[in-house]
Amino acid sequence: MNIFGITIDHSTNYGSAFQAYALQTVINRMTVQGEPCRYRLIPFMKLKGQSRDKKWYLMQPVWIWNRSRFRHFDRKHMKYADCRHVRELASLNKTADAFVCGSDVIWRPDYSKKTQFLLDFAEKYAFSYAASFGVSEIDEDARKRCGKFLARFREIGVREKSAADIVKACCGKDAQVVADPVMMLKREDWEQIAAPAKKEKPYIFVYETHVTAVIDAFVARLRQQTGERVVMTVAGPKQALKKGILQIHSPEHWLRLLRDADYVVTNSFHATVLCLLYHKQFYTVVQGEKEKGINVRMWELLEKTGMSAQLFNETPAQIDLSEISFDAVDNKLDALRADSFAFLQRNLDAAYLEKTQSDIKEN
Repeated sequence: MNIFGITIDHSTNYGSAFQAYALQTVINRMTVQGEPCRYRLIPFMKLKGQSRDKKWYLMQPVWIWNRSRFRHFDRKHMKYADCRHVRELASLNKTADAFVCGSDVIWRPDYSKKTQFLLDFAEKYAFSYAASFGVSEIDEDARKRCGKFLARFREIGVREKSAADIVKACCGKDAQVVADPVMMLKREDWEQIAAPAKKEKPYIFVYETHVTAVIDAFVARLRQQTGERVVMTVAGPKQALKKGILQIHSPEHWLRLLRDADYVVTNSFHATVLCLLYHKQFYTVVQGEKEKGINVRMWELLEKTGMSAQLFNETPAQIDLSEISFDAVDNKLDALRADSFAFLQRNLDAAYLEKTQSDIKEN
């Protein structure tokens, strides 16, 4: 079974790298009728022939420098489809048995104009897995654009309930809420790629996907209460320039920093997921209302796992440093994994059936 997937990859965002790796790993471990699944990622961020804005070109040298930190990870862990230009996407139909888009915020309003994320080129079995809009609502133009292509999907798997509501409004289809791929792998899976432990003084690990004053204030208070030093990294070159720091961490090193920290402060969805898997003392700090806009994904994740008390949009007078209880979290994650594996297996089985029926007709 040949499966090709498209998602946000080749960025300088650690969460994007980990979710692409996780979905590839999960699907490659699965079988259909005893036949192994061979998943290849379409290198979207490297495809030529896409429209680029002026900012993209201005940031290109810095982006390439940051991206170099991911090169070893890609070469060692990722398998890519042989596709270099958008016009070559349709040729993948010759060898594909199924296409999947997801996960991450591939359908956010500005990205939905890139209809490759909606599998506009797919002629074979098409479905989505853990796709997200990244927001709680989209405008009419985006609804029409998404609805046109989503109507062709066999099944739609999304990451948040709010995304399922948007899909319903777009094309009238029911979408299933499934686990993010990062959540589908367990702690021992991530330990296989994390860098070895290193002897160092206790620290607070801070990871920002976008720089905010809310996190600055929260970290300052946490540092004052604990007396621990801060190790900080951000998602990309623009954020690094704002913070005046250099991006020096490979994904393996970044994962070690999160794993070995005493405390983690973040506004990243995927860092939050990894904190749940690693049972970290964490604080997810967002800007604006907790349950709306870009924050809805964090809110739904933490509410679903019983960890909503760890979501903040301001700094309390006294940050609670008492140890978080993860007793019920693992059971909730296992239940969500089981439903998500069933969703994937069902779609892979359906794609295989369609493939065999097509082979019979041709012969």
